[in-house]
Amino acid sequence: MKLTGNQKKAIGMLIIVIMTTLQILFFFTLLYNLTDYGNPALAQNLYSVLFTIALFCFPLNYGIRLWKAGKSETFQQLILPYNEKNISLHFQINQKEYRSLMLKLTYRNPIVLYVNIICLNILMASVINSNYNVISVTALIFLIIIPVTTIFQSTKTFSDNKMIKEPLTYDFTSNQILITGETFTSSIRWNSLYKIKELNNWFLLYNDKTSMIVVPKKSFNNLEEVQTIRNFALHTNSDVMKELKSYTRS
Repeated sequence: MKLTGNQKKAIGMLIIVIMTTLQILFFFTLLYNLTDYGNPALAQNLYSVLFTIALFCFPLNYGIRLWKAGKSETFQQLILPYNEKNISLHFQINQKEYRSLMLKLTYRNPIVLYVNIICLNILMASVINSNYNVISVTALIFLIIIPVTTIFQSTKTFSDNKMIKEPLTYDFTSNQILITGETFTSSIRWNSLYKIKELNNWFLLYNDKTSMIVVPKKSFNNLEEVQTIRNFALHTNSDVMKELKSYTRS
């Protein structure tokens, strides 16, 4: 049975409440263990509590995503009257903006977030117990290598891809998106996109699972244009619109 938007919101909120309550209880258990200095099993108890806290972040993240999905579906019922007005944007993304976006997307990945939480918990327990070993060193390497790799890869991608760093003109219509750069021209139909995401400062238009077109919200002239882009996406390809923001937020 397919869940409705309101059902997803309700179930997601229930999961969030339960998981958050459990996390708070485990946090107080952690504080209690920290006061028991004479316990010979202190290190083992700390590792167990910290690992459990990290483990419970997974269902908590699922609950948040389910609630957001329900919110997005119910919000689609509030779409503004369809607007055929075309929009033309001119912008150029710099390397710092692109790198920041890639880091944000990396740490939005539940697996990456989960690995980081576990690594932080291991390091915290190691510092508290002054017990440094191969596991704590490995955790530290993971914490360092993830952002370093993301920064390196995004910098390389930005340097190698002319379509990203060129001054661009985007012409949005109700049917398609025309992209014009200094060395290329491309067009994409709304209904051919694999996925569409909206972040606080970006629209992300995915051609497939990995490749995407990024559109900074700062390039829009006003909130009405942002609303129009949402309408174009929802009216032509509502199944792929993800993480829809409120109309009052830009």
